[in-house]
Amino acid sequence: TLTYLTDDLMANNYYRRQLNIGSLANIPEQDFATSDDFVDDGTIVFGGAFDFEIGDTIIHTITHIDKSYYDFLNSVQGAVDVNGNPFGQPGAIISNLGGNADAIGIFTGLSYDRVTVVIEK
Repeated sequence: TLTYLTDDLMANNYYRRQLNIGSLANIPEQDFATSDDFVDDGTIVFGGAFDFEIGDTIIHTITHIDKSYYDFLNSVQGAVDVNGNPFGQPGAIISNLGGNADAIGIFTGLSYDRVTVVIEK
């Protein structure tokens, strides 16, 4: 499956791509954040698995996110990646909840586009 979107080349944009199979209640098959640094012509293409069966439901979600949420998602993923590695540096979570040293998280608004496709014969 391929997901296409048009990117504004005049702005720095950040996206979260999620690909769910069957239902939004399931853990996404793909879930990652990216910037538009790699875009030259204004078109972004995200690929996914191609091993679907007739009747499968595929849910494509593209969320336009701000830089603070992008940094937060990447810092959480970095912390998860080093968890359990005795030689890895602890990952710091980047948060925009200033003023309270005990608060870790992100305050943001989300705008997404979602397309649901049922595989047919």
